[in-house]
Amino acid sequence: MAKAETLKNQEELHDVAVFLQNFRPRMVAIDCPSDTCDVECVIETVAEIDEVISFMEMQPDSHVMIDTIKPINEYTGERV
Repeated sequence: MAKAETLKNQEELHDVAVFLQNFRPRMVAIDCPSDTCDVECVIETVAEIDEVISFMEMQPDSHVMIDTIKPINEYTGERV
């Protein structure tokens, strides 16, 4: 079995909900920092990060998720 990767990204709640409904990762945690309208989403998946990004690219208005997704130990919330 492939090792699960824990990834974190940022986006508006509606867009995260649509992504999660379609992608269906193994584990999810969502946090809503008070200083932003975006939520932070942690997902655990056996998919490679490039596969997750490719899946996100199929969803309209997922640019913030794509710009902020990183392995959890590298996540800063900054857009690249």
